[in-house]
Formats: sequence, C-alpha cells, structure tokens
Amino acid sequence: MKGVLYLVPNTLGNPDTTETIPEGIRGRVNEIKLFIVENLRNARRYLKSLNREINIDSLTFFELNEHTAEE
Repeated sequence: MKGVLYLVPNTLGNPDTTETIPEGIRGRVNEIKLFIVENLRNARRYLKSLNREINIDSLTFFELNEHTAEE
C-alpha cells in the first residue's frame, strides 16, 4: 500500500491561523487520521485552532522528538 506524507506547517506563536495557513492545508488536515508530531500537547492544540469541530480523540498520534528511542 502506497502512503502519502504531508508536512503540515505550524505557526510560531500566532494563534490566528486563518491568515497564516492556506485553506488547502486546513482542509487536508481534516482528512488526515494519523499524525507524527514533535509534541503531542502542542499538536492537539494546533489542530483545534485549525478546526474547532475536529474530534481529537478519533485521531492517532505518534511522538517523534529528541527523546524518542532509536529502534
């Protein structure tokens, strides 16, 4: 099965994503169900800022950062 990797940009502290994140990306995020994130808490907040109606509990998150063990 062939997959697609989307790199979703985040803002640097600007809570208003309507003017900084293109509508196409905002729409695509609503279709993604699995996220690889650096920080789970920040990712969940960011997704909620993009779409208040998103069901965070239905999504799957994997953290990948400097504390992630190498396999």
